[in-house]
Amino acid sequence: MWPARQSVVPGIAAIGLAGLIGLLAVPVAAYEEKDLQQLESTGKCANCDLQGVDLINRSLTASDLRRVNLRDSDLKGLDLSGSQMERADLRRSNLERANLTGAQMPRAYLAGADLEKATLVNADLSRSDIRSADLDKADLRGANLEDADLRGSLLKRTALEGANLNSANLKQVMLERSDMAGVSAVNAKFTNSDMNRVRMNGADLRDADFSGARLERANFSGANLTGANFENALLRRAIFNGANLEETIGLDPQAVALACGDSETRLPKGLVISICEPGLGEEKPPVGPDS
Repeated sequence: MWPARQSVVPGIAAIGLAGLIGLLAVPVAAYEEKDLQQLESTGKCANCDLQGVDLINRSLTASDLRRVNLRDSDLKGLDLSGSQMERADLRRSNLERANLTGAQMPRAYLAGADLEKATLVNADLSRSDIRSADLDKADLRGANLEDADLRGSLLKRTALEGANLNSANLKQVMLERSDMAGVSAVNAKFTNSDMNRVRMNGADLRDADFSGARLERANFSGANLTGANFENALLRRAIFNGANLEETIGLDPQAVALACGDSETRLPKGLVISICEPGLGEEKPPVGPDS
């Protein structure tokens, strides 16, 4: 519940009811129709202001949309594959089931965007602001998310195989049942994230921060976890077959006792781990737009 206001903004009472309504009713400037026509006819609209535009199920492949303003727009099902979208502003836009395969989007603004079931295979989202976005069941295989900010985002059942998450910020992110096999997430931050049943087989997770994360039934088979931080992490039934845990930080013996591994699991000196049941963790969960 939001706390009660302790004071009134100075001068607001003097405006009067009619004046206040007038302030709240100031219309948002509409986009220029000529800009939309330019995009449709040439595929080029760098620096255009198209805020609030409706482009549902359209095809604009390989377009030049660098620094375009598409904030608050309805882009559901839009095909932007192969487009140039550096620093594009897509905040709060609807991109559900949009096709952004191979799109070049470094430093894009996607905070609060709806990207549920969107396809972003091999897209470049490095250093992008993707906070509080909905990426549930999205396809991010091979995507570049290096140094991206995804704090508070939803990535449940998301396909992330082979993605670059180096130095990415994924604090308090929902990643339950996602497939992160083979990702590179060196120095990534997963603090207090929900990663139950996440598949991280063969991932490079050196110096990653899993402190306070829920990692129940997470699969780290064959992962490199050198320098990773597991302080206060929940590891109940987590799988560490063949994983390297030798130089991890904050690995609690009691937490390790709830996990399992095999004869090839490398542990810090003095720690022991139970042997996993045969075949445990071999199943591949359905992820992505069709899951």
